[in-house]
Amino acid sequence: MFETQSEAKPEIQSETRKAFVALVDGGQIAPIDSNRAAAIAGVFPAGRQWLRFLDVLLLCLGGLALAFSVLLFVAFNWGELGRLARFALVEGALLLAFVGYWLAGRETLAGKVSLLSTGLLLGGLLALFGQTYQTGADPWQLFFVWMLLLTPFALIGRFAPLWVLWAVLVNFALTLYFQPSGRFSTEAYGQLLWVQFAANGFMLCAWEWLAGRAPWLNQRWAVRLLAMATLMPLTLRVVESVFSSSDLWLPALVFLLAVTIVYGVYRYQRQDLFMLTLAAASVIAIVVSLLVKHLVWHLDNSGGVLLMAIALMALSTLAVNWLRSIHRGWQV
Repeated sequence: MFETQSEAKPEIQSETRKAFVALVDGGQIAPIDSNRAAAIAGVFPAGRQWLRFLDVLLLCLGGLALAFSVLLFVAFNWGELGRLARFALVEGALLLAFVGYWLAGRETLAGKVSLLSTGLLLGGLLALFGQTYQTGADPWQLFFVWMLLLTPFALIGRFAPLWVLWAVLVNFALTLYFQPSGRFSTEAYGQLLWVQFAANGFMLCAWEWLAGRAPWLNQRWAVRLLAMATLMPLTLRVVESVFSSSDLWLPALVFLLAVTIVYGVYRYQRQDLFMLTLAAASVIAIVVSLLVKHLVWHLDNSGGVLLMAIALMALSTLAVNWLRSIHRGWQV
């Protein structure tokens, strides 16, 4: 039934894995024969796939290491290097990285990694400029300007990690904007969580919508990072409302709406068990916070710890069984 797929495309391999799991769960493949059947079906990566993976991994790590090594070298030798030497090192590395992108080609992985290194060095150059000339700008402006200057590189690069870096810069800029004095006020912290939820949620929706039109954006790891960055501030906002005794109805309503959308989209339209797991973890965190506020704080230490342990085990068991049932339903 299966063919060896050492060079198969990722989506073909995914379908093969799903079919293989369905056969094992249905008892059509005996557990004792599952390893041999998996090898024949190409479920396990072949030797060439491992070599390809290592080649890509070392290329990406090498490009990032070269970019960070320049920045760390300048920072470590700040006192020994003059002003012109610092700028010459960072600008020279930036120029070499961009030339590497130009020579390697915009569609090659080496070229895209070179462009990512260019984007990282661009941020180092901005930090060097601000530190050298003491412009007096607020810290959030560094990341905001870096994000603006990185946008053309991300547009021409068509490389998912570049856009992930762009999203990280957006979050850093927002965090520092709402934290001008180094400490959060309660009001500023709540506003930051709302803004991060809205910004990351918008980026998540835009990424999912564009993924079907731009194949290079079809990177599930990036979408899952954005989903984590979306649900985490919303979950923290609800938890903060629980413990601060502030109005809970609006955060709770938005949370229920967001979880319902995640459930509908990632169970029925884009089957993704990680997203459902993320939603379940958020629900567990909020339920536990409610238990702590209304029950555990009214018990002694030993009783509270016991109740928390029982609640976590029960909720985790329910979540695992629910996720397992959904996964089995997908295999039918």
